[in-house]
Amino acid sequence: MPMTCLGYFFNYASCVEEGRYCQSPHTTLRELHAHADLLQPLNRWYKETFGRSVFEEVAKPRLLDPLDLPSVRTARVTQLVLFLCAAMVLRQRSAPTHTAGYSLGYGAAFALSGVLPFPAFVHDVFSANYPYANDNHTALQEDRLRSCILYDPTEPAFGVTVANAIRRHFPEVVVKDDRPPYCMQVVAAETVLDALRAWVFRSFPASASHSTRMIRSDAAHLYPDRYQAVKAAFRQAAYGVPGLDIVTHQHGVLGQGRFLEDGGGVLFDAIQAPLSMRRVVDVLVAYRGPLIMFGSARTADFVFFGLGNKALNRPVIDWEQALLLRDAPIVTASQADRR
Repeated sequence: MPMTCLGYFFNYASCVEEGRYCQSPHTTLRELHAHADLLQPLNRWYKETFGRSVFEEVAKPRLLDPLDLPSVRTARVTQLVLFLCAAMVLRQRSAPTHTAGYSLGYGAAFALSGVLPFPAFVHDVFSANYPYANDNHTALQEDRLRSCILYDPTEPAFGVTVANAIRRHFPEVVVKDDRPPYCMQVVAAETVLDALRAWVFRSFPASASHSTRMIRSDAAHLYPDRYQAVKAAFRQAAYGVPGLDIVTHQHGVLGQGRFLEDGGGVLFDAIQAPLSMRRVVDVLVAYRGPLIMFGSARTADFVFFGLGNKALNRPVIDWEQALLLRDAPIVTASQADRR
């Protein structure tokens, strides 16, 4: 099969927020069941670990209780296993060259690339991440933080100007995801974020209609320095050599075939450090091939909000749609260049 510049982007595992693991469980599971031999090792591990088939959990969810942290964490694992099952099937049909992630999605990116087998990720990394997960869950349940995306697509100086204002006048605000020049995601207490939004909307009137509403926020990506013990635990896992390029927002491209000197530190930064989807998009553009997006439609829009799929300048294909397109070939790099 000819090599393509096909990429996979693994989004944050949003199953608890969405109340489901995928848009079309029946048709998605039917397609995955057709490849049972390929998926058997991962599914067998899941059933031995959690006492239930991953396909059973996807079809009839039991673990989507946002108030119960153990259930939330197991649901996150289920979501990533589902993503990996689909990615493995799709990988049989084409030759992906690169993968990327958003937050916890990097766990699937590392597993697919062969850097860290998924069972090892769960046992050595996901379990070590409990203090961080607990703090995030507590912050969300206590309703202490607010988050929103500030966005003005009409003003190239928007990002720089707002960032300077935050440093000078709103030091309690944390930029969770920087997407210059038009956009950023910010987190703070409600009164502080109210004041920042009022200033931004006065200074950039167009941003009032383009920015998102405020929502409750966890503490993810805000204070990674608090979790040095977690980072040390990440480093205890045995990391291999990537079989695909892995695009990260903190460490650039982890090139296929090159040993990672500090795989645990890189993965910690990828999952927990403040995000910058701008950096990821700028690198993805260079590959010029189609991108398969793993995640929900809502979270797909959220990741590239302020940059848009046009910034990638290539087809962006939903993973469920790609999985079901048995007879439709993925666009090759040369075909994409002719469009």
